[in-house]
Amino acid sequence: MPKPTGFKAILFDIDGTLLNTLEDIADSMNGALARSGFPVHELERYRHFVGDGMETLVRRSLPDSARNDPQQVAKCLKTLLQIYDRSWHVKSRPYPGIPELLDELTARGIRMTVLSNKLHEFAVKTVERLLPAWHFELILGERPNIPRKPDPSAALEISSRLAIDPGE
Repeated sequence: MPKPTGFKAILFDIDGTLLNTLEDIADSMNGALARSGFPVHELERYRHFVGDGMETLVRRSLPDSARNDPQQVAKCLKTLLQIYDRSWHVKSRPYPGIPELLDELTARGIRMTVLSNKLHEFAVKTVERLLPAWHFELILGERPNIPRKPDPSAALEISSRLAIDPGE
């Protein structure tokens, strides 16, 4: 099949795009909240908490009385990361149709990359473990001194590293 005119690569997000990871994130955050003696949340609440990195997830999940306490946020974040490191892959799976989409893009010769607000190490592990059948040329997650999405800096970095114009 021919490539679509003008497009040479595609940049995907992980959470909520390629993979349904919400339950593992929610379970991990609820575990961290419970260990700290805070109330936990229903899965649906996490749809509004996620998307801007783990520290923001912690702040949004904590009760009002604790969310602006830097020590409490740091403690809960550390616990969340410990739990998530062990359980990030338990329930996470590709959404229906994603394997077929990735197969089609591969067949068309479209280069594939990932840019996530997930911590970089988790982004790489997630793609390697849950999407092993497909080649992603570059996987970038949250890294120090690089603004998170929606800031375009990391997306432009990917474009530059692939030597592809952002419009392509």
